[in-house]
Amino acid sequence: MSPTPKTRSNFVESIVGLMPRLEFRRIKRAEDFAEVFRLRYRAYIANELIEPNQRGMSIDNYDLLENCQIFGLFLDGNLSSSLRIHRVTADTPWCPAIKSFGEYLKPELEEGNSFVDGSRFCVEPSRDPELSALPFLTVRFAYMASVHFAATYNLSVVRSEHAAFYRRYYGFERWAGGVRLDWYKIPVDLYVGDMRENRSRIDERLPFMQSNFEERLMLFTDELPDQGIKSVKGLFGNTATNSVRENSPGSNLREWLDSAVG
Repeated sequence: MSPTPKTRSNFVESIVGLMPRLEFRRIKRAEDFAEVFRLRYRAYIANELIEPNQRGMSIDNYDLLENCQIFGLFLDGNLSSSLRIHRVTADTPWCPAIKSFGEYLKPELEEGNSFVDGSRFCVEPSRDPELSALPFLTVRFAYMASVHFAATYNLSVVRSEHAAFYRRYYGFERWAGGVRLDWYKIPVDLYVGDMRENRSRIDERLPFMQSNFEERLMLFTDELPDQGIKSVKGLFGNTATNSVRENSPGSNLREWLDSAVG
């Protein structure tokens, strides 16, 4: 007799039902970068987390690092949220969390462990309040990256009022806290998820976090785009896209950085 499938909660069903309307995109084109940086700015200004700047963008030097990848979540074709990740190893030990919490993280790198540091999380502030799933689906970028790169830990630097989200749903633990960043108005804490312990639990409780190999390959490498494949389908009907890197996006980033730090 075949096993009886587990009944999904209404919460999970609502998110799974939303997935076919979503595009998970690796950001590489200059116009997409600009749209993401403007979204960051709108979200942070709306929550009074940063000071206004001339350009109306939020960007920093970490966006330029070689181990950085930036992603956008598009709902019905419109950018709705974004997340930046850094793949952190002993060979590429650069990420925002290392700067603020190096005393806790550097020893882990020395022991051969690795991280995916998810940062610059932002969601469109004018979104429909009914779309409460967007934070979960945005964090999915970091979760997929942790699976793809076989990272030991998934890192999030968050303000205290958001900590319960990471503890409850993803099993993150607080390693340190009360640190002030030079661009952010509110103190932040370091939360860490051990992928060795948490992955099976997350996959069971939040099945929409799962992904297939093709989706991860599309988002985190250039292998499929270089073969001319422009998009793939995820497990739940969502689309994953990537694009061949432009010749000179870095010049745009540096120009924006000069007038839009924060």
